[in-house]
Amino acid sequence: YIYKIGREYKGNYNACELIASSTKGIESLGPERLECIMFHRPAEEKLKSDIEAFEYLSKQYPFLSWGICTNDEEVYLNYKKQTRVDCVQLALNPFDYSSVQPFIRTLIADKVAIQARSILSSGFLSGKYNTNSTFDDPLRLRYNTPEYRTHYLERIHIGNDILKYIDRNVGVSTCSIAPFLYSAFEEISWIDFVIRGGSDLEQIKKNYERMDVPNSFMKDFVYQMLTNWACPYKTL
Repeated sequence: YIYKIGREYKGNYNACELIASSTKGIESLGPERLECIMFHRPAEEKLKSDIEAFEYLSKQYPFLSWGICTNDEEVYLNYKKQTRVDCVQLALNPFDYSSVQPFIRTLIADKVAIQARSILSSGFLSGKYNTNSTFDDPLRLRYNTPEYRTHYLERIHIGNDILKYIDRNVGVSTCSIAPFLYSAFEEISWIDFVIRGGSDLEQIKKNYERMDVPNSFMKDFVYQMLTNWACPYKTL
């Protein structure tokens, strides 16, 4: 398992409270079953508190790897200066692949393990949504607002191009796009682990299926991600 520690979005927090809740969660899972512990939403404002929590927990669980979840190279470098970073979990998908390449080169040079999540970009590449879709779940609720709607529509249009490209080149339809994309990203040599997501057990079982990805497809697929499909995540 990967144990992710999440806190408030901004500002320092009470490290003692985080240590207590995290220890309870880790012990309930069984620390021997964990691969690593990761800090979710790391930020400069929370660095002092994160370091305090890390120093305590790393002594308690010295055999575990430690990491952060971020696509921000500056955040990574700030944490690396003051603590151990064994692995980084990135949101990585065809939209973000191009923009994250400089950060990837840094991680490879630092010999930091790379985990890839959000391969379907919060469902943008699942084929479930269109230009008229609206949302009521906390993860996607912001895409109903005018500030984010333009970004949403841009990803939907590019996402449709990606789905058509995959169907045209390897004959994979929307119903199988999730396990195919997970399998494709597992073919990228510098990615150490791909997290296959899902909203329920049945979906996770389907998404966990391994699909054959032709080498000839991968070469052009990576080229398209680098040149034609860039649509980095926007924060306001």
